[in-house]
Amino acid sequence: MSEALAIRRYAFETVFDADGAILSEGVAAPMYSATDLERERQAGFDAGRHSETARAEAEAATALAAIAQSVARLCERTTADRRAMAEDAARLALVAARKVAGAALAAFGEDRVVAALDAAFETFVHAPRLVVRVGPDMDGLRTRLEDVARDHGFPGTLVVRVEAGLQQGDVSIDWGEGAMSLGSEEAFRRIDEIIANTLSVEHTA
Repeated sequence: MSEALAIRRYAFETVFDADGAILSEGVAAPMYSATDLERERQAGFDAGRHSETARAEAEAATALAAIAQSVARLCERTTADRRAMAEDAARLALVAARKVAGAALAAFGEDRVVAALDAAFETFVHAPRLVVRVGPDMDGLRTRLEDVARDHGFPGTLVVRVEAGLQQGDVSIDWGEGAMSLGSEEAFRRIDEIIANTLSVEHTA
């Protein structure tokens, strides 16, 4: 093959003049050694590994957030369970208190009524006539009440009335300008309120 017919490959960047002479050669294709290729491969591997790590970290963060929400719900349920247990315990305590107080009222009902009247005289009563209402089982303490009235300077001014709606140990005192009552149901109602208020404070704390 003659030189004129010889075929020579040129890069597309090679520039020729009108006569076909080469004015400038194109930039030679870069040559990479085995070390360069290994370095590039390792860089690509590291980039992929970092991407996987970032994705795994994002998934872990999402999982931790879900776990935190579950724990929060569990804590709320545990708090509710504790509150329910406290309410049950309070109710049981109140039932026990009613039984104990009921036995005490049965044993000391008259003393309770007399003490209430004595307190009324000491604190409130300045009226010439008193009406004391007691339960059916307390009718026999009239003499004791009259003694209390006399001791406070109100002889002959005391009226004792029996009312079926009052329980043993309950008493209602009326002196015209005011009245006071002391009953087991009222005491238990106050206990109920105290328990409810205490539980409410614990719940909001």
